[in-house]
Amino acid sequence: MRLLMALPSSISMIHKELSILPLPTLNMNKIKLPISNKESIRAEVKQRITLLSEREKNEAAQSLCKKLLDSQIIQETQNIIAYQALGDEIILTPFLEAAKKQGKDIFTIDT
Repeated sequence: MRLLMALPSSISMIHKELSILPLPTLNMNKIKLPISNKESIRAEVKQRITLLSEREKNEAAQSLCKKLLDSQIIQETQNIIAYQALGDEIILTPFLEAAKKQGKDIFTIDT
């Protein structure tokens, strides 16, 4: 699921706190610079994701879910909204299930 949250902080702060970008398994340091636009970055990341094994994808998903659950942002958030994962996007179902057990209100959007 793609995650959306109504939070008091910016997206860049979320990435910084969770340390989710760059994902270590993607080895983002090897991206050839300069990348001048968002589309190029997305294409490069998408290509690298398709090269990951299922085991690597599962490990990345588990790591992200744990970081999300442990983050101060999630601890302070009551409502979480998520989209269904598409293609090679990270599956966040374990995170959402754990957040629900913690009493969070989970809303999903069907695409």
